[in-house]
Amino acid sequence: MAKLEVVSGVVCCLAFSGCAVDSGSQDSSLEAVAQEVAAVQRATPLVYDSDMDFDDTVALAYLARAHRQGRIELRAVTVTNNGAGFPGKGALHARCLLQRFGLEGVRVAEGSNVGTNPFPPFVRSLIDTIISDTLADCTLAPEPSTQTAAELIAAEIRTTRRPLTILATGPVSNLSAAFQGLDQRLLAGKLNGVFSMGGAVHVPGGLLVPDPSFDGSQEVNYWADPSGTARMFERVPTGKLTMVGLDATNSVPITFAFLDRLAATAVTPEARYVSALLAHPFARAGLESGQPAFWWDPLAAVSSLEAGPHILDYERDRIRIVEEGPSAGRTLVVASHAPGNWVRVAIGADQAAFEREFLSTLNAACRKRAH
Repeated sequence: MAKLEVVSGVVCCLAFSGCAVDSGSQDSSLEAVAQEVAAVQRATPLVYDSDMDFDDTVALAYLARAHRQGRIELRAVTVTNNGAGFPGKGALHARCLLQRFGLEGVRVAEGSNVGTNPFPPFVRSLIDTIISDTLADCTLAPEPSTQTAAELIAAEIRTTRRPLTILATGPVSNLSAAFQGLDQRLLAGKLNGVFSMGGAVHVPGGLLVPDPSFDGSQEVNYWADPSGTARMFERVPTGKLTMVGLDATNSVPITFAFLDRLAATAVTPEARYVSALLAHPFARAGLESGQPAFWWDPLAAVSSLEAGPHILDYERDRIRIVEEGPSAGRTLVVASHAPGNWVRVAIGADQAAFEREFLSTLNAACRKRAH
């Protein structure tokens, strides 16, 4: 992000969010802005890759607020089109959200038009309706990106001056394509970490698709592109990959009690968006029907911000991705000498601690400055 954009974003944040500045002269205000700029320049750069499912948009709201606080520098949002979002619409939703959150300068790109195992059309239509209705005031039109998602991810890795974090909360096809063209030593030096919402190790996969040819042992993101997932796991340098799958996300259900707290306290654009999204009649009906719903992607976002050590529990396992057959997309723990990659696997989460972090970040003002 250009320095001018950083300064503009900080000034906007100070005005919009009511961040306190030192009382007194204009010089003190300028000094406060300079401190905010310095904080952003120290923040961890992050690229967010998603499929713009409903919980992906919630994760983006959380990341946007963390960016405004100076905890991360959100460099780019990339969208895979072989997940929940429709081609073109997912990227449009990302741009609309960034506009709503005051981050229009963040670049957006899309890719991966065809998946190995496509999401059911009725699921995509339902999700598109919920998000489109919640963003009904957005006047942006769909437009093609100047780079593919994989090209943008690769460019961010090559050019970053500080180790880059990548968070992926949909099928990882974009990451797989981006990593294939990069030298392994470059990835080792440039990546702070890759955080992927996907997989299931000690719990059932819970694949809910009307296709009896699959055994349900796999999680849906990795099922969408098993081979691409396997290639991504192979390319991420050892020690750099964190998998936040169903073992951990099963601990953070979406509850009406939390949604009521959010609705009663929402003061930022990000918090109000999340509250409105989950209040949509279709989303509400799904929750009231007892359909299992969890904060899948927001938990992965919490992990990627390294807010997770007191919230998530981890273990290290050697993981192999099943690429074909009824278990395609399944994550298997294998022996230390077998083919696979050592992965930090999230195996549990503290629901109350997650909810505190999630809600406080969504509603937080900008980073407080020392006086």
